[in-house]
Amino acid sequence: MSKIKIRGICRDYVERRGKGRDASGELSNKVSVLSGVDLDIEEGEMVCILGPSGAGKSTLLRIVAGHDKASAGSILINDVEVDGPSQDNIFVYQQNGLLPWYSVWENVELGLRLIEDEAEKNNRIHEYIDIVELTGFESHYPHQLSGGMQRRAELARALAVNPDILFMDEPFTGLDYLTHLKIREEVINMHSFYQKTTLMVTHFIDDALIMADRIVVLGERPAKVMMVEKLDYPRPRNIDKDPGLSDLRDRIFLMLGVSYVA
Repeated sequence: MSKIKIRGICRDYVERRGKGRDASGELSNKVSVLSGVDLDIEEGEMVCILGPSGAGKSTLLRIVAGHDKASAGSILINDVEVDGPSQDNIFVYQQNGLLPWYSVWENVELGLRLIEDEAEKNNRIHEYIDIVELTGFESHYPHQLSGGMQRRAELARALAVNPDILFMDEPFTGLDYLTHLKIREEVINMHSFYQKTTLMVTHFIDDALIMADRIVVLGERPAKVMMVEKLDYPRPRNIDKDPGLSDLRDRIFLMLGVSYVA
């Protein structure tokens, strides 16, 4: 049984400032972003969604997470139709989502307020702050942290609540190159350890190739699924040293309209 079932998802918007293209390609005030997206996500799987800018990747993620409504189609999680956000699932946004008036400790504690046993709660907060290597920064506020440290604190907060599903919308946006690589490695390690079902949107093809159990490529708007590719490659992965991954990277670039040159 699939963990997440995405069936015939369409999403239309009304364009008030001009005309766009509807699902048939005709000029219209109704702009179609997603058109008949079908996909299954398995338990414990990390799936990365790629596609051109404006293809509806983030829109699809928000619909699956219950933060947006589809114009047509359905989303089932554990065979129950999604009709809104669930406290069992955590969404990590593109931009910093930490509450600026809360310390690192207080931000991580946010999702654990229902735990009445203070010792258990404090142990869990300590555990996840330590996992993301922020021990010693518990009392710091977001403005006192670097961008990479803020993102690590967000990951600690997301994982501390022991979510059923983790949704990540371009989680490495705005990070410098080295921090990007370090956070990426931490996400891979945490996924390998906790095996949380993870659905991540990214525009970095290399991230998807290095991180994902499966890659999904969406086409131009109105987007449909163009490719679903399972990655049976051991981790850690090195794209340049594995001809299979290197060839797949070239195919994805070509699919997205870029003649890739290493």
